[in-house]
Amino acid sequence: MIDEIISHDLVLINGALGTRLQYTYKFNLGKNLSIFDLIQSCQGKNALAEIYKMDIEAAHEYSLPIIIYAPTFRASRAHLNLHNQQKDYINYVNQLCTGFIKSIKDEYTNNLSSPVYFSAALGSRNDAYDVDYNLTVEQAKDYHQEQINILKKSEISLIHVATLSSVTEALGIAYAAQEAHVEYTIGFILDENGLLLDGNNLSDAIRKLDDQVEYKPAGYFITCTHASVVLKVISEHGDFDRIIGVQVNG
Repeated sequence: MIDEIISHDLVLINGALGTRLQYTYKFNLGKNLSIFDLIQSCQGKNALAEIYKMDIEAAHEYSLPIIIYAPTFRASRAHLNLHNQQKDYINYVNQLCTGFIKSIKDEYTNNLSSPVYFSAALGSRNDAYDVDYNLTVEQAKDYHQEQINILKKSEISLIHVATLSSVTEALGIAYAAQEAHVEYTIGFILDENGLLLDGNNLSDAIRKLDDQVEYKPAGYFITCTHASVVLKVISEHGDFDRIIGVQVNG
């Protein structure tokens, strides 16, 4: 499926959910309210559906394909505050999110001329901006393997890994995806100097993953990074053939 996606000259991807839910729809997301809670409420579900549909319709307006990803960014054990015996709940949350987004995709597939691709988001184990505690490669693989194996059972086209701050966690996720044999992309956050938050140069980070992982990412994203930084990085470095997507922030 990824070959079909990247065969297009330009593909859109839906925008960030949390920021829009908080500032446009006034949901106070935090420890006491998550996207998973919203999906299970009428008001929250309608807001999420409206966001996805706006993005799909924007793509349709410009006759462009779009990737829409399930809101599974925080649907892993640590972010759900679960203990080892609560695996059924992790399954439930991920299936809830992927089922919801699949219903949105199915609603539009027959009505649009441009393709709508179905993906699922996967985020870092810890706060992406907390560089004081970086996972080792082994820790990252062990942690993310659980959610990746669950997402593999859904009908997603690929796993969209976003807002990673370290090469070691990216490598662990890559090994987990390799073991599950699922297609995936890796998205890094960059600081104002164009470096990963662990200090690695972006081109070096990409080279390390591509050199060490047999089942390579389908491509790399720059995620959650200001547009001015993205432009700076691209203008100063020429070796970015492996970067296939950008998700900027304000």
